[in-house]
Amino acid sequence: MQKLFFSFILFTYLLSAEVLFTGELTINLKNNSAHRDLTFTIIAQSTVWNSSHLISTAFWGGSVYYPYEATRSAVYFDLLDNNTNTISMGLGLYKIQASYNGHVDYFFVDWRTSVLIGPNSPDIAFDYDVDAGRFTLHGSNVSINTETKAVWDYAANVTNVKTGFEPASPTNLTQTASSGSAYLSWSHSTVITDDFNTGYKVYRKIENIDDDFLLIATTNSSTTSYVDNGVTIDTWGAKCYYRVKAVNGTALSGYSNEVYVLTTVLTKGKGGKSTSQMATDTRLINCYPNPFNPTTSISYTLSEKSDVVLALYDVLGNEVHRLVDENKEQGYYTTSYNAGNLSSGVYFLVLRAKNYAASQKLILLK
Repeated sequence: MQKLFFSFILFTYLLSAEVLFTGELTINLKNNSAHRDLTFTIIAQSTVWNSSHLISTAFWGGSVYYPYEATRSAVYFDLLDNNTNTISMGLGLYKIQASYNGHVDYFFVDWRTSVLIGPNSPDIAFDYDVDAGRFTLHGSNVSINTETKAVWDYAANVTNVKTGFEPASPTNLTQTASSGSAYLSWSHSTVITDDFNTGYKVYRKIENIDDDFLLIATTNSSTTSYVDNGVTIDTWGAKCYYRVKAVNGTALSGYSNEVYVLTTVLTKGKGGKSTSQMATDTRLINCYPNPFNPTTSISYTLSEKSDVVLALYDVLGNEVHRLVDENKEQGYYTTSYNAGNLSSGVYFLVLRAKNYAASQKLILLK
């Protein structure tokens, strides 16, 4: 028997030792009267997913060279088989190509359904008539050259389900002002050429308030913008960060790029609750910048509704400016303070609220 020569263009993907029930693509060879040596090539046409339905850099395909053997009746390609001596495909759209002496025939197989794991992974077969240069369905003489055949059309236990695949992350997230609120817009990723997402999730984090990004909105797949009316834009406010994820059923993409705006008071949402995480304690947040000239940003949080006094004192204890003296709701507050009419020196900012008092040293340098 002649020795097989393999030429691989193949990425490897390693999983744990778990056993996967994988399918197989069989191409039955017919009528090779000229004893042609054949090369079969598998080429992924777009995004490929692995057995966990995550976007994969493996399973992109490769080529195998088959010198003529009278006893060779078929060639085989596996689906999601990580311990194989031949080319294995992932969950993707593939071009199946046969070539010899400069002649090329091909068709496409679509494996992009998220039910192809476990016992739902079928074996499917096609025929290749070498003399006629023709791919056909198994047992048929009708050419399928250049056509696309979907696995769910041939396997009774397989359906066409796109949800569950990890979607690609949104791109080009930007923010602009819209009537004093933050207007966000982003782009649908071009990494996946087909529509494998069902919507988007918008996340926000306000500095010194939120420990992590919190979900504030969900949109449908055709909506790639959002207006956050929960914040008011202010040049001297606290930083409010945004990120977006794509959704595909229950699967989420990674985050988009990050943007931020400077905001003042966090407004209330339904039921009087903040659209971000409500403040869990009362505290005076460090002013920034400090030292300053002549403007700094002052922020504080209230864990409950309270009478609030926020005032600035000099080193002798004289009150030089009362910034706040009113009853306020639970939440996060920030404002810009301009000390343009004060002399350089040391001052003390004092916050008094229900069962709370705190001070902070400020240095004005002119």
